[in-house]
Amino acid sequence: MTANKSPHATFLSSYGRRIAALGLALTAFTALLLAVFHPALFHDRQFAFQDAGHFYYPLLERVQQEWAAGRWPLWSQEASAGTPLLGNPTAAVLYPGKIVFFVWPHPWAVRCYVIGHIALAFVAMGTLLRGWGISPVGSILGALAYAFGVPVLSQTSNMIFLVGAAWAPLGFFAADRWVRCGQRLGIPSLTMVLAFQVLGGDPEAAYVTLACAVGYAVGMAATRTPSAIGRLLRILGLVLIPLFLVFLALSWWSARVIHDVAVAAPGTPPPWKAPREAVVILAWGIAAAVLARRARRGRDGRGFATMAAGLIGGAALALAVSGAQLLPILEYTGMSFRAAESEGFHDIYPYSAHPLQLLDAIWPNLYGTVEGGYRTWLNALPPKPGSRVWMPSVYLGGLTVVLAGVAFGVRGGPPGRAWLSLVAIVSLLAALGYYASPLFWARCLPGWSATLGPLEPPFSQQVRTDGYLRDGDSGVYWFLSSSLPGFASFRYPPKLLVFWALAVSGLAGMGWDLVVAGRSRRAMIFATGLLAASLIAAAASWIGAGPVHGWFNRLAESLRTSDEPLNVARALADFRGAIGHGAIVAAATVGLARLAPRRPWLAGVLAVVILTLDLGLANAYHIITVPQSAFEGTPKALALIQEAERVNPSPGPFRIQRIGRWWPARWAQTGLPRQFETITRWERNTLRPNFNMPLRIQSTFYHDTIEPMDFGLFFLPWGLDPDPESARIHGLKPDQSVWYYPRRGFDLWNTRYFIVPGRLIWDNSIRGYASIIPNSTYIYPGPGSFQGPEGPERRKQWGETEDFRILRNEAAFPRAWIVHRAYLVPPITGLRLADRNKIMHELLYQGDEFWKIPNTPVRDPHTVAWVETDHPKEVDKFLSRDLPTPDETATITHDSPQRVEVTAVLRSPGLVVVSDFYYPGWNVTVDGRPAEILKTNRAMRGVALPAGTHRLVFRYDPLSFRLGIALSLLGLTAVTLLIIWGLRGPSLNHRGNLRSSA
Repeated sequence: MTANKSPHATFLSSYGRRIAALGLALTAFTALLLAVFHPALFHDRQFAFQDAGHFYYPLLERVQQEWAAGRWPLWSQEASAGTPLLGNPTAAVLYPGKIVFFVWPHPWAVRCYVIGHIALAFVAMGTLLRGWGISPVGSILGALAYAFGVPVLSQTSNMIFLVGAAWAPLGFFAADRWVRCGQRLGIPSLTMVLAFQVLGGDPEAAYVTLACAVGYAVGMAATRTPSAIGRLLRILGLVLIPLFLVFLALSWWSARVIHDVAVAAPGTPPPWKAPREAVVILAWGIAAAVLARRARRGRDGRGFATMAAGLIGGAALALAVSGAQLLPILEYTGMSFRAAESEGFHDIYPYSAHPLQLLDAIWPNLYGTVEGGYRTWLNALPPKPGSRVWMPSVYLGGLTVVLAGVAFGVRGGPPGRAWLSLVAIVSLLAALGYYASPLFWARCLPGWSATLGPLEPPFSQQVRTDGYLRDGDSGVYWFLSSSLPGFASFRYPPKLLVFWALAVSGLAGMGWDLVVAGRSRRAMIFATGLLAASLIAAAASWIGAGPVHGWFNRLAESLRTSDEPLNVARALADFRGAIGHGAIVAAATVGLARLAPRRPWLAGVLAVVILTLDLGLANAYHIITVPQSAFEGTPKALALIQEAERVNPSPGPFRIQRIGRWWPARWAQTGLPRQFETITRWERNTLRPNFNMPLRIQSTFYHDTIEPMDFGLFFLPWGLDPDPESARIHGLKPDQSVWYYPRRGFDLWNTRYFIVPGRLIWDNSIRGYASIIPNSTYIYPGPGSFQGPEGPERRKQWGETEDFRILRNEAAFPRAWIVHRAYLVPPITGLRLADRNKIMHELLYQGDEFWKIPNTPVRDPHTVAWVETDHPKEVDKFLSRDLPTPDETATITHDSPQRVEVTAVLRSPGLVVVSDFYYPGWNVTVDGRPAEILKTNRAMRGVALPAGTHRLVFRYDPLSFRLGIALSLLGLTAVTLLIIWGLRGPSLNHRGNLRSSA
C-alpha cells in the first residue's frame, strides 16, 4: 500500500519541477541565443542585413546625437532638405526600449536592442502559453519556435517590426485576461502593449493585435449558450457575399478614378472618388448599433459589449499614451505620397508571399538563402517571376509544424485553441497578398487578361493607372484593407506572417500537451507523412540529378543579370540539404510521438533539445553581421568632397545627392557570392542614405518609406525621348530614350555635389543620370586618372570595386537668396497631382538639351518665386519688381536642426527664399518680431521683407508635439487609475456579475 505524500513533499516536488522547467527553458534559450548571435556578442560584429545596416544603425545614432545635444529629437536637417525626426515612425524616438542607447555606446546599444527584443519575444510567448495552462515543456517549445523562427528572427533587419513582434504575444495575453478571465488589469496591460508597439514604430502590429483581440471577444460571445451573438454572426455571414461585391465595385470605381486622374489635363475638375471609407464606417456603425440594442435588452450582447468596450477603450488609451509621438507622425504621413492613394502612389501588395514558400516550413532554406551568398530562386518561379521576397523563410521547426497540426481546430481543446487556429488561417491567407486573389489567378489563364486586364509588373510601389483592378483585389488582404477602417494605410502583406508564426507556435505548445495526454495518432500521421515526402523528394533529386541540375542552370540563366545571381552548386546542395534536414527532424518527431505518452518528462527534454538544435542549424543563416569597423571612419566620398571644398570652398551650406540605387556591376556576375562586409563598406563609402545622418551631411532627396509629396515631386525621374539634335550630339540611337532626373529640382534645393554610378546607361532607371552632367565638374575620378600604361587596368579595378563618380554642381542655387517678383497663387490643398502640375512644370522646366518643349517659356527662379497665399495684397506690397543686385545677400549665419538664422540685405522690398522644407511647426522672427513664413516654390520657406538689413531666426516648435505631450500625460494618468481600479476590484464575468479574482 502506497503512502500518501505529505503536503510538504508535494510542494517540494512541484517546486522542483518548476525549477527544472525554468532551468530547461534558460538552457535552451541561452544555447540558441549564443548559436545565433555569438558573432555580435563576442566578435565585435554588427547587424548589417538589408535595412539594419544602412537605414536603422545611422538613424538611431542620429536620434541619440540629438538627445546628447540636450534637445528633443524633433527635426533632422540631414534627410531630404529637412524632415521631422520625431514624426518619422521608423525613428521610434520616444519608445521606452530605447533606454539602452543612454546606457551603452551606440554599437553595443544596437546589439542589445535587437537581442533584447528576441528575448522579450521568448518570454512573452511563454507567458501567453502558461496563462492558458499549457505545460512548461509545451510553453518552452512554443516560445522557442516563435522567438527563433524566421518570421521573427528575420526582423532583426527591420527593427521596428521586431519590436511589434516581440510585444504581440503579451497583447494576446492581456486580451485573454480581459475577455476570458474578466481580469480588470487586462485593460491597462493591453493599453501599454499597444502603446509600446506604436511607439516602437509598428502601428500595424498594434492594429492587428487589437483586431485579433476583438475577434477573440466575438468568438467567446458567440460560443456561449444561449448565444444571440452567434445568431447575429450567422446572419452577418449571409451578407458577406453582397458586401464583398460592394467592396469590389468600389475598388473598380477607385481604379477608374486613378486612371482618370492620371490622364487628366491640367485644370480638369477632379473625378468623384469612391466613398469606400464612408461605406465601411457606415457598416461598422450599423453593427455597433445592433449590438448596443441587444445589450440594452439584456441579452448576451451585454457581455460582448463589455468585452469590446474594454478592448476598444484600451486601444484608445494606447493612442493617447503614444500621443507625443503619434500626433507628429500623423501630421507627417498626412502629407506623404502614401496618403495620396487616389493618385496611384500607394500600393499595398508588394512583396506578397509566394504560396510555394510554405514548403519552406518543413524543409528549411529549400529555396536557398539570400544570406548564403546568392539569390533565392523562389523569385524566379511562376506565376509571377521577378517578384521579391520579403521574408527569406518561414521555418519554425519541423516539430513545431507537426505539433501545431495536432492542436489545430476550432472546437473544444485548451483556451485560445480556436482563436489561434483562425488567426493562423486568416494571417497566412492575407500574407499571400495578390496570390490569394481569385482575380490574379484568373488573369494567369490564357485569354482572360484581355477581359480582366493584364497582370501588373512583378514589383511596383505604385498603383496601376490603366483603370483595371489591381492583382490583389478580391483577395483576403484586400478584403481586410477594404473592411477594416484605416488598414489600407499599411502595406506589405507578408508582415502578417509574424502573426501566423505566433498562432502556429502557440498551437504547437498546445499540441505537445495533447500528445503527452495520449493523442499522438495525428502527430504520428503528420510526422510519418513528412518523413515519407522528404525521402521521396530526396530520392528524386538524386535519381533525376541530370534534369534537376539542368533546371537549376536555366534558373541561373534567368537570374544572370540580377544583382543577386544564383550559385547553382550551392543552390542544389542547399536544396538537398533542406530535404535531408526535414527528413531527420520528421524521423525524430515520430520517435517523440511514441515516447511522449509513456515518458513525458524525458520526451519533453528531448523535444526541447531537438527543437533547439533544429532552429539553431536551420535559422542561424538569417542573422547577418559585419565587422563593426565597417561602420566607422570617414567614408571615401565624404573625404573626397571635403578635399574638393578645401581647394574650392562653397559660399555657404550645401547639400549632397546620391543618384540611383546601384551596386558595382561585378557583384552581379554569375556565381559571385555576396560579401556583406564589402556591401556595407561600399554603401557607406558612397554615402547611401541614411549613412549621411550621423555624419551631419545634409542630403537633398531620399525616397524613403514616407516622403512628403510636395517635396518629392521635385525629384521624381521619368523616361523621355530627346530631340534629334540632342540624340545626334550624344550618339544616341534614333529611338533611344533618356532616363531624366529633373535637374533644376536638384539645383533649386542647393545640391552642390552629386554621387552617381561610374557607368552611365542613358535609358536605365538605376544608372541613367545624363541630365546631371551638364554644368557639372568631375571631382572623382579626376581628369587623367586612367591615363598611362596601367590606366586600363586601374579603370577596370575602379569599375569592379568602386563604380562611383562625384560631380560638383556649378549650377546649384545658394541655400538662401532674394527675389523681388513673385507669382501669387491661392494655396493648394489636398494631395492631387493635377492641382500641382502647372506650378511644378514652371518651376522645373529649363529647356535643357534633353527636355525641350517648343514654345514653352523658361522662368528663372533666381529672379521670381511662386508664393501660395490667401492674402496676396499684403504680400504684394513687399515686391518691388526689381531684379536682384549683387550687393543683395541672404547669408546663413547659424544652422542647427531646430534653429536657422539668416542675415538678409535688401536694397528694395522683396522676398527671402530659403531652400528648407516648408513644414508646420516652423516659425520665424524678423529683427526679434514674429513674422509669417510663406509657402514658396511649392515646398520652400519665404519671408517678405522691407528694404534694409534684417536678422531672420527660424525655430521649430511644433504644436503637434505640444498637444501630443499633453495627450500622453492624460493617457498615462488614465492608465494609472485603471491599474488602481484593477488592483482593488474583483474580476468580471462579462454578464454583469462580479466574481472572485482568484
